[in-house]
Formats: sequence, C-alpha cells, structure tokens
Amino acid sequence: MDISALQKKEGNPVAVFDDPALPSQWHYYNDGSLDNSIAGSDINVYPVWRNFSTGRSDVIVAVVDGGVDYAHEDLADNMWRNPSQSGNRVYGWNFVNRGPLVTADDHGTHVAGTIAAVNNNGIGVCGIAGGNKAEGVPGVRIMSCQIFQGEDGASGAEAIKWAADHGAVIAQNSWGYQFESEADAKAFTTPKSDKDAIDYFTRNAGFDANGNQTGPMAGGIVIFAAGNDGWNVGYPGDYETCIAVGSIGADYQAAYYTNFGNWVDVAAPGGDAKKGRQVYSTLPGNQYGYMQGTSMACPHVSGVAALIISRNGGAGFTTAALRQRLEGSVRDISAYNKNKYIGKGLVDTYKAVVGTNGEPPEQITDFSAEAVSNNIHFSLTIPEDPDDGKPNMIFVYYSESPIDSDNYSSALFRTYMVGDMNPGENLSDVLPDLEFSRQYYIAAMASDYGGNTSPLSEVLTVVTGENHAPEIYPVDGTSIQIKAWQTGIIPFLVSDPDGHDVDVTVYPEDSTLSISWKQDTVLLRIYGPACLSGTHNATVKVEDEYGMYDDMEINYIVEPNREPVKNRDIDGISFNSTTDPPVTIDLSSYFTDPDGETLSIYTEVSSFDVANLSVNNGNLIITPLKYGNMTVTVIGMDALGASVSSTFAIVVRDGSQPVDIYPNPVIDTLYIRAGSDSMGHVHITSPMGDVVFDGEVSVSVFSPASIDLSSVPGGIYTVRVVCEGVEVKSNVVKL
Repeated sequence: MDISALQKKEGNPVAVFDDPALPSQWHYYNDGSLDNSIAGSDINVYPVWRNFSTGRSDVIVAVVDGGVDYAHEDLADNMWRNPSQSGNRVYGWNFVNRGPLVTADDHGTHVAGTIAAVNNNGIGVCGIAGGNKAEGVPGVRIMSCQIFQGEDGASGAEAIKWAADHGAVIAQNSWGYQFESEADAKAFTTPKSDKDAIDYFTRNAGFDANGNQTGPMAGGIVIFAAGNDGWNVGYPGDYETCIAVGSIGADYQAAYYTNFGNWVDVAAPGGDAKKGRQVYSTLPGNQYGYMQGTSMACPHVSGVAALIISRNGGAGFTTAALRQRLEGSVRDISAYNKNKYIGKGLVDTYKAVVGTNGEPPEQITDFSAEAVSNNIHFSLTIPEDPDDGKPNMIFVYYSESPIDSDNYSSALFRTYMVGDMNPGENLSDVLPDLEFSRQYYIAAMASDYGGNTSPLSEVLTVVTGENHAPEIYPVDGTSIQIKAWQTGIIPFLVSDPDGHDVDVTVYPEDSTLSISWKQDTVLLRIYGPACLSGTHNATVKVEDEYGMYDDMEINYIVEPNREPVKNRDIDGISFNSTTDPPVTIDLSSYFTDPDGETLSIYTEVSSFDVANLSVNNGNLIITPLKYGNMTVTVIGMDALGASVSSTFAIVVRDGSQPVDIYPNPVIDTLYIRAGSDSMGHVHITSPMGDVVFDGEVSVSVFSPASIDLSSVPGGIYTVRVVCEGVEVKSNVVKL
C-alpha cells in the first residue's frame, strides 16, 4: 500500500469502534493526513482498546466542572449513580445550588465525553475509558461535581473532598483562577483550602471511614488543567501533589494558549484553533462539537489514568504506582518545544497501561531510495513484530551528515503510522523540498506501540539533482480572435520535470484575463465584453516554488462591437377572449445582431393585468388575462449594452360584441372600438332627447374612436353605434 495515498484519506482508516464521529477525534489516532498535523501526535489509545482495556465500571472519575448532561445519548450509560438519592438527582452534587440536581453545561459535558463517552454504540464519539457497548463492557463512571452554573461558582475544594467521600478515585479539574496580568498571577499562591482538598483526595479516595480499601486504588489522584493564559504560572495546577496538564496541537507543538513551566507534569492534546485542530466531544442536548484548551487536554490524562486503573487496579494498587505509570511512560516531545516546558512528555496510553516491555519489530531489509531533483522517493516493506504482529510506526531519517545506529536520532525524520497496513505491504513516499545537488544519508526504522525500535536499516547515500524550469506548451496556438461579446479560451499544457508545484500567472494583471486549471491543462480566459476592441498582447508565466519559470507570449484580437438592428416593428396583437390561446412571437425576425450574438430580451409594459408576457429562447409569449388594452416595448440588448426596441399594443376584448363602448361610467372621454378596422356612425342623446353627438368615426381595434364628453352634464345617456350594418345600443353613465 502506498502510504502517501493512505494519508490523503479523510478520517481514520483503522477505527476500532463503530462510533461515527471517531474519525474526527484525531487526538486519539493521528496518522498525519490532516493539515497542520504530524503522525503520532495523539495519545496512542487504539492498541489498548483492541487488546487490553476499554474501562471498567468500578473506576469513578469526578468531573469537578460545570454540570454534565447526564441524559446525553452518549454519556447516560456511563454516569455514576448515588445510592442515597433517587430519580434524576443521583448523578452527583450541585455545589452552586447546594443540592443533588446537576444542570447541563457545555464545558463540563465536553470534558466528560473525552473521558467516558460510550464506545461502540454506533452513536457520536468515543471516550478514552468509555467501555465497549457492543460487547457488553461498561466504561468508567462519571460523577458530576458541579461548581459552575452560568455566572455563578462554588468551592472546588469542597467538591474534591465530597468526591473522595463518595467513591471517586480520579478528580478531573479543568478550572483555575483568573488574573488581570501575569505579574498579578505570580503574586498569587494556591489557597491552602485547595491544597488541603487535593491532599485529602490523594490520601483518602478509595478508602472507607475505617481505612479499608474499597475502591480500585489505594488513594486518589487529582489532575488539573495548566491554564490558558500562555504564562509561566498556573493555579492550582502548580501544587506538587496534583498532576498539571499542558496542551499540544496535532503537531506535537505547545498550543499557543497553554501555560507552561517546570511545574507542568505532562502534556496531552488540547487542540490549537490557529492551526485548524480542536478536540471533538459531547455537548448538552445530544449534541457534539469542538473546543480547545488545557481544559480539553486535562480529561485526556484523566481518561488514560482511568484505563491504567481499569487494567491494573485492585488491592494495593497505589496513587504512586499510577503516577509513575502516567509520568514515566510519556513520549519525549521536547524537540518540538524548545522554548516551552509543558511537562515530561506526551501521555502515551499504551506505554502507561501495558508498559514498555516486549520485543522490537524486525529490521527493515529492503529499504530503497532515489532522487528526483530535490525530492527523494523511498520504498520499504512493513516488517513483522514478534509479539505485536506488526509495528506501530515507521521512522525515515535523513541527513547531509553520515548517520548510523549511534547518531541517527540527531537526523531529520518523518514518521508514518502503520495503521491498517500489514507486514509484507509496501510503504512508499517522498521526502520533499531538500537542497539541490546535495548528498544525503537516509535510513529507516520501525517502532512498536511500547516504543521498542528495530535495528536501523541499511544507510543509503542519495545525491539530489538540479532544479529544472517548468514547461508550458500551447494546445491550439497562442493567438485568438473573438467578437466583443465572446469569451475566448487559449489552452496550455503545463508540466514540471521535477514534480514541483507550479504557479501560473498572466501579465498584465487585468480583469479581462483569468487563469483556471482543468486537470493538467491551464485555460487562459479572455472576457471580450470588458476588453477594448483591437489587438492585445499578454504573457502567460509558469513558475515553480524555487523561482524557475517558463513563459509564453500570446496575442488576441477583439473585434469592434456592432449594434443590434431592428428589421421591422412588431404589429399590435388582439384577443377576442380571455381564453384565447397564447400568441408566440419569434423575435429573431424582428431583431438581429450583426455579430451573431444572441440578444438579451427585456420588456416594459403599461399594465400588468391585461396580458402576461414571458420570454423563452428568443420567443415572446403573450397570454390574455382580462379585457382591456396595454402598451408593450420589447428591447433587445447585446452584452455591451447596445440595444434596439419595438413598441406595440395588446388588446383583449369580448369578441361576441360587434363594438366596445367604454368606459362606463365615463368621466371625460368615451371610446368606441370594433374588432376590425372600419367606420361607424355614433349617435348620443341625453335623457331629455337632446343630441350630444352625431357623426361618422373610425372604430378600429388599435385606434378606437374617442368622443369628448368633458363638457356634458352628468346623467344617463343613450349611445347608438351602427357599424357594418349592425346597430348597438347602450346606456352610459356620465359622471
């Protein structure tokens, strides 16, 4: 299997459980495939889940924090229950309200999920010691000791003591004190009440009132987050009896916010949002989400401690033994953190739970490498491991100075998680961005989960090559002629003989020119509507990351725009009923563009209720709606805004009537219209028989006769119209 392909997979290729969000929990398994991550920057919990422990229910972890959502779908099965309470009052104690009812809080629920979200239940996330639901294995129990509720707080010392008296052997504390400045913080000391509570828990947890061990450990352990100020100080984590936890991101480096100093004991993943990596866990209301902070690093250590006790706890197992396992099994990450001390190292679940005894993997015997420019391509076969079956990680070391089994650790290296690869499979990748024309020494080594390493492979000598300029080739020539409305495309093939990443640009920088990629082809787009007409020149440049380049001159001609032409006007449209079928007008016979452009069509109307207008594929579709008339202007516009127009009338009338007499009532002007162009005789009389109007008029459909009645007194008038031998009589009200 090609490890470079494996590392590009989204998510986690070797997930142990079926929880759908487990691939998002890089802090448990990090194969280096995510941005800003390095393989192995995690707590190495997978091999413990597979082979040794997932937790046990007599290990109780007190979450001294905001309240835990005890009804959460991914936490409910692993909540501690107080035998002296009932109902929903059994999950801990609310020290803010002074009662047994805890209320859900984002922070406390997120912390609890990292420790003991239920594993292998097909829901949400995994907890470090969350058991194995599918196999009926319960996880450790979460006791919610609520000291925060909204803006209100309570004594953490009181909660820590209460937890010891009610069966907890681990006190998880992601809280501390707030200060205005580092100077103010350094003038502070951890309160005696806190120290007394930490000592009380450490001494009395796991024992009954008579001094008999009743828990899985003789004594307790108190774990504190170091704090998120970026200062060389932190409380109460500085107290030597507790374990203080600093935070790293997915790249082994101290998170930007973490407190540090020689009082910090161990480091764990807490996320670093500036690098795009945070910790994923439970939130109230069956929700899940990301958070960062030493608050998120701390429960990783509590979870690992819970797994240590789950496998090794029992009569006589002491706090000192637990602490030695936690602190004595860390991975050294000081090379990544030369300016910040964040503890003895990164917690390693496998080493802490199982120990470092065991046989190392076999030596890699077929290591090969060759240079392509300043990149070294290597290949090897995953070796066997006598007791673990296969290695956990592969290290590839490289240096410009000779390396051997004594000094290889001083060389540069890259790490590769073996993941779901098996012995005998091929691992190949590239060591990129080395110096040109230099001799390198390169070797490989395998490491198991316990940190046991194989002998170093054969040390190879490889000389990197020179850099070569990338190349650009036109596909269909380097010139193009386009009309003003068109977008022209000139394609180029781009390649780099050294396999380097390249950047393609076009000069001059202009909004009319743009570059896009289609696989290995570069497309230069020329946007005609924004160009001046005439001949233009530009340069397409392809440059590698080291400044070597190739370029090519191109020229393009943009023809002058010619305005669209109106061939003829659109005639008026008449309908004899509102149910007449729509009329379709092909506008291409009225408007044309000498440049061959399809014009954009717009309409302006005097009314919206007489007829409906729509444009489809260059056709104007007119549908009658109600009796009346309207004026329509149709505009054809090209891409550069040049346009032509035609104005016409639309009439919708009742075709069953020979003439239309409207409006009725009338205020000033009376109109008389026929269904065709003709002449008619109009005779209008008052109620008294006086003749108001008598004469011949044109009564055509688009030019109706208009009779001025503005000076006529109000009343009811009789109108007689004789048109084409037909007489129509109507009474009209004059207002």
